[in-house]
Amino acid sequence: MHRKETDRKIFGAIGLIWLLALLFGLYIRGDGGLAIDYLLLGRLHEMDLPLLNRLMHWITITGDPLFYVVVNAVLIVILARQKKYPELICLLAAVLVGWGLNEALKAAFVRTRPVGFALIEQGGFSYPSGHAMVALSWYPVVGYLLQYRRSYLAIAWQALFIYGFLPGLSRLFLGVHYPTDVLFGHLLGLTLSYLCMRSYATYKRKQLDS
Repeated sequence: MHRKETDRKIFGAIGLIWLLALLFGLYIRGDGGLAIDYLLLGRLHEMDLPLLNRLMHWITITGDPLFYVVVNAVLIVILARQKKYPELICLLAAVLVGWGLNEALKAAFVRTRPVGFALIEQGGFSYPSGHAMVALSWYPVVGYLLQYRRSYLAIAWQALFIYGFLPGLSRLFLGVHYPTDVLFGHLLGLTLSYLCMRSYATYKRKQLDS
């Protein structure tokens, strides 16, 4: 009974996050940033941090589509050779569902990107941040799969979970997203990674019980 109540609260929270994200998307649809977005971006870009900005250029690469294509292609080969098909499906679901939903949301809300802050060229729409959403959908799942198979790799799960926030944050330093883009991208990505990890754990438990 306690577990069912906990599940209701978790799924209720997930539903609320998505509802808020959709309502916010409708609120800003076709527009730019809010006053708070410009205030935070302005404060961030007032700071002269060339070394940190250079680091953010590298971090943002680890949230680019090409990065996911290359890394997942390698992981697919490794997992397929080991016949780890549930892990392969979980991994691909994390990145492809996150990526697909992000593209759909951007197309639906057509939010324009910040003007006057960009340190790199970036096309497309702004809300929610794909780097934020896909990174927190994928990186925690990779860490979870590692520690699920090898408990001593729990530190890798923690490290990858924390790192999952960085590609999204890098977009603020590079001036191509509003803070609210990154905030909701992170929240949505976390819900997707949770659902992927939960589905995988449920599958493994059923295997043990059968």
